[in-house]
Amino acid sequence: MKRLIIGMIFCVMMAGMTQVQAADKIDTKLIKEFINLHTTAIMQKDEPKLMAMFAENYRQLQSIKQPVIGKQDLAKIYKNNFLMAKLIMTQATIEEENIAEDGQSATIRVHFSHRYLFEYEGQQKLLDQQEDWLSDLVLQQGQLQYLKTQKLLFK
Repeated sequence: MKRLIIGMIFCVMMAGMTQVQAADKIDTKLIKEFINLHTTAIMQKDEPKLMAMFAENYRQLQSIKQPVIGKQDLAKIYKNNFLMAKLIMTQATIEEENIAEDGQSATIRVHFSHRYLFEYEGQQKLLDQQEDWLSDLVLQQGQLQYLKTQKLLFK
């Protein structure tokens, strides 16, 4: 368990070296940098950096009970996750990307693998989570941002 924790900390530190530069058009490289920044912000539990990746009019499509979550609600969800987990490891695989001809928007499908380390009452517990997300991205003032996301159900 100790080696796992040390390895997770190393990965978080190494992932912190990624930054996204201002861009004129969306391309594959920019999308990869954006997703790397996303996973890094989660692993570093950097809520401000993470929330800057979401447009002000962002919406997450949900279930029938709660059809849409906005940026403020999403920030609360991340904040709670960050408070509960002692350590978070996240990996992402871009499975599909469709970039608009003008290079100002894109739709991507990404598979996320999360591993959470919780500690309570002197015990540690690992939780693995697999998710597929369909996301609409937009280029705003040279920065890529999430405009809309939807969690996909596994087959």
